[in-house]
Amino acid sequence: MDCGKCNRYINDKEMLKCATCNICLHYQCADFSEIEFKKILPMNKMKWKCQNCKSKKHGTSSVTHSPKIQPTSLNNLNVDPQSQALMQYFDAKFETLRQQWRADLQVAIQEVSSSIKQDIESLASRLAASETRIIELEHTITSMSSSQSNFNDVMQENSQLRTDLECLQAKFDDLDQVSRSCNVEIQNIPEKKAENLVHLSIQIGKLIGIDIKESDIRSVHRVAPGKPSNRPKNIVLQLSTRRLRDDVIAAARARRSLTVASLLGPPKSAAATATNQDARFYINEHLTLKNKLLFSTARQHAKAKNYKYIWVKNHCILLRKSDEARVVHIRCSSDLKKIL
Repeated sequence: MDCGKCNRYINDKEMLKCATCNICLHYQCADFSEIEFKKILPMNKMKWKCQNCKSKKHGTSSVTHSPKIQPTSLNNLNVDPQSQALMQYFDAKFETLRQQWRADLQVAIQEVSSSIKQDIESLASRLAASETRIIELEHTITSMSSSQSNFNDVMQENSQLRTDLECLQAKFDDLDQVSRSCNVEIQNIPEKKAENLVHLSIQIGKLIGIDIKESDIRSVHRVAPGKPSNRPKNIVLQLSTRRLRDDVIAAARARRSLTVASLLGPPKSAAATATNQDARFYINEHLTLKNKLLFSTARQHAKAKNYKYIWVKNHCILLRKSDEARVVHIRCSSDLKKIL
């Protein structure tokens, strides 16, 4: 079914139908906001009338004077006082539940973060002990003059320790990446003195169409790049939930023209105009240094092999050579041989 105003397809979840003339409209075309539309009870939707039918009913339509279209709200939808009081009661109850859920969620996040931190510290301690043991064994091998059998035993133990060390290092890297599961990394936004990164994060949310509240921001700061560069320091934004992080990344990828000018406004100087007017900024997952290097290497291989797509999802590198080809997963350096 098509909208009677914009002639675009309309589904039942977005539709308002006039009880008089049976015209169907998007709720946006009927001058409703999404919040106002969701507050309309089903029984009141059945009694809703479009502006033309309301004008005819009250005799406001004439040849010489066009009816003035007033912004639609819940007050002119024939909502009886009892229903309005009921909606206000439920709104208050939902607000109380939302605050309670947010408090419980923050406590749960803190407990998980504390557990991950303890695991990382334990792995770091075990890594240090393993490295010390390997060094001791290497000195022992160098200085020993025992039989060949003892030498083989020591070499076998040394090989096992190296395998264990690699396993611990892999687990350490995984935990390090998991600890960033609620983070996004924002690149190429110019630095300013006394900048308010919380306000800047909220503005970015508005630009990409995601409602980021101050309470959703657990921390935000700039980090220096891994190697010297003239580019601005990246911004690491830690959000309250992984779902919100995924929504931010998906919304940013859907908008391929995120420019610094669209976020910060037109440059105030001619020099800034020449350098920053069309400069883009990027919002991606916050990867560890190891995964960033792996992603860079994978891009080089993919470019050499004429792969059409390469992207990151849940810190896993994905490639596709064409629209019909299967997706190739890259999780470690040994997986690079899959790029054919």
